[in-house]
Amino acid sequence: MSRDFSDLSEKELKDLNLLDINRRDFLKASFATASALGVSTLIDNVEPALAQSSTKLVWLSGAECAGCSISLLNAEEPSIVEAVTGVDGVSVDVAYHEVIGYQTGVKVDGESVDEDYNALKQFEDIVHGDEDYILVVEGAVQDKMDGNFLRIGGKPFIEHLDAAADNASLTVAVGACACWGGIPGAPNGHDVTGAKGLQFGVEENGELNKKKLGGYLGADYESGLGYPVVNVPGCPVSPEWIMPVVVAALLNRIPTPDAIGGWVDEYHRPLDMFGEIEHQSCTRRGEYGRGNFAETYSDDGCLWKLGCKAPVTYANCPEQQWHGHNTYCMESGGPCIGCTQPGFPEAFRPFNEPIEGLPSILGFDVGDFAKAGAVITAAGIGAHAIKRIAFGEKEEEE
Repeated sequence: MSRDFSDLSEKELKDLNLLDINRRDFLKASFATASALGVSTLIDNVEPALAQSSTKLVWLSGAECAGCSISLLNAEEPSIVEAVTGVDGVSVDVAYHEVIGYQTGVKVDGESVDEDYNALKQFEDIVHGDEDYILVVEGAVQDKMDGNFLRIGGKPFIEHLDAAADNASLTVAVGACACWGGIPGAPNGHDVTGAKGLQFGVEENGELNKKKLGGYLGADYESGLGYPVVNVPGCPVSPEWIMPVVVAALLNRIPTPDAIGGWVDEYHRPLDMFGEIEHQSCTRRGEYGRGNFAETYSDDGCLWKLGCKAPVTYANCPEQQWHGHNTYCMESGGPCIGCTQPGFPEAFRPFNEPIEGLPSILGFDVGDFAKAGAVITAAGIGAHAIKRIAFGEKEEEE
């Protein structure tokens, strides 16, 4: 029998043993907690609120590999099927999505398609109509050559984006490409196609790990509710980062625009997900403190010497984890490549070199470790750590 979570207190929800409830109940409980974006208080009557919500989800795909959509399809808690089809009246109305939606043409296999099942027709009706919708964009925006590097339904992608962004209640950039250009926006790619993020674009003052506010939509862009673009980066993005943002938006539980500085950082990333340096919570952090560094990917020890970028990367991967909350990059032997950072990928290449070989990330010349200590302290590593690395000192046992 399905359970009702609407009358549970916040403490009861936090103490709930999620291993003891079924998938249907987990969906309801995850909506009830709505813990994203600093909104960790209980939302009353969440099921009726979602059931009665007329807000739709419109998902556009720009220059991308579909990796973020695939990540979404791999979501487990809830699964995309559960989120879309609904459980006991709780659902997310995905009105347009090129990967999981229906056909987009007027003909399929030579047969005319009923307009009710023509996704592009539905998209046009929504974005040019009076319906409320949340816009999610995956992939970079290529605006050179009048946007003709990417065409959808006979039109440049940017025409669809312009129409959707104009009337969206909230606009969310999903994945590194949509946030600040990602791989399509790296040098050569950006130079040829103009690939950039929705509200962040080219490097600021020539620094690879800093992106200039502006992007395709411009620095002053605000959605219908008065918000700038909310960035949820990653390559790919974690499904556990997407769904809470969407649900919080559907329930109108995102903090007010005048409080935006309190729940997102300077790059518009939600602080609940991207507010801390990964290195501090890494399960290999103790090995780093002991000066035990892995020499190969199968070794125990900190992966810093193999190029791990966790000391300068903001994300909650060690706490949230991936694959059913079972593991994440460093725990599986893979160094962090900094995919949630504005400079990804160019500022972090080559991926297999340690951070001290990448001064452009930190914005200084690695000439002496006094400077290194000062800057990296600000990044959350600590000057004592640089001293240990530089001079081979090991952390004293407490």
